[in-house]
Amino acid sequence: MILVAGLGMLAAAMAVAPPTAEEELWQRIQRHDSPATQDAWFAEAMQYRRHLLDDVRLYLKLYPGGVHHEEAVAIELETMFEIGTLNGGNLDELRQRVRVYMAGNQPDAVRQEAAYWAMICRRTADVPSTRPTESVETLDSGLLRDYRDYLSRYPDSRHTPRIAAALFDQALRDNDLAEMRRLSALMVEHQPEGLITETIKAQLARVEAVGKPFELHFAQPGDAGAADNAGINAADYDGVPVLVVVWAGSSSAARDCLGAIESYRREHERLRVVGVSLDPSRAEAAAVCGELGVAWPQVHDGLGWATWFARRWGIRDVPTVFVRDRRGVLRGVADAEGWRKLADQIVDD
Repeated sequence: MILVAGLGMLAAAMAVAPPTAEEELWQRIQRHDSPATQDAWFAEAMQYRRHLLDDVRLYLKLYPGGVHHEEAVAIELETMFEIGTLNGGNLDELRQRVRVYMAGNQPDAVRQEAAYWAMICRRTADVPSTRPTESVETLDSGLLRDYRDYLSRYPDSRHTPRIAAALFDQALRDNDLAEMRRLSALMVEHQPEGLITETIKAQLARVEAVGKPFELHFAQPGDAGAADNAGINAADYDGVPVLVVVWAGSSSAARDCLGAIESYRREHERLRVVGVSLDPSRAEAAAVCGELGVAWPQVHDGLGWATWFARRWGIRDVPTVFVRDRRGVLRGVADAEGWRKLADQIVDD
């Protein structure tokens, strides 16, 4: 009995043990908040980042082998980049720090981080206010080369998913199926659990589905799917052209597209349309449909962008329109600008 009581007291003491000095400092780093107001934003933003950088450097100095060392280096370099861009694009201090990390005997994660910011420094030399990892319409040849080189050297980096996504988007624009497959295979091998990996795989599947039979399944296999498939009987769509429109009422482009497709449907009696709503609630989806005079069946399971159909086909933007001909073959997947050309082909087929 005494032994049991003693063990219980020991367990309680361990449970309430105060954090170490290292953990206290790390918690302070985690509590740094970005400026909350727009008033004097620049000065507040610079001050916030300098205080954060001071604490991170203190952590790295006091605990060079600390449990948060790699994460601290990532915060340090990113904060230095932000200070440099706020300071007119002067990245000299960041470049110097990157060289230190690249030259030293560092863990893989630190070298990956340093190599990433070395690339960013090269890319921002001429355009300091632009960060290459942000979405752009077309990646220039130099950035494509840098991105591909980084992925080949550091496929396990925390930056790999974002870079792979940018390269995959470029491959989509170029209709480069071989590159899409290469990027998908790389992500499956090195980042198998990531959301971006799932999205890239799904987008590749969508590209490869064109020209093949396209079954109208809106529920995940094995699920009851009652809400997903309410009012949808795939057999009713045999032998007729079909548009499947993925949309959300919060998008003005999607609302305009719904209205345009409804007008188009009235001009083509054989055309059938199914909507996949990503709205948070059925009531919101119904309100938009009522406003636009849309009466086609709507798939809605309340999961929004996480609905199975959106995940299955890598939906990242709305509207997205799947165009299926009367033989059940997927003729293409288009945005608000491209669906009509494909639709003309299937209604006249």
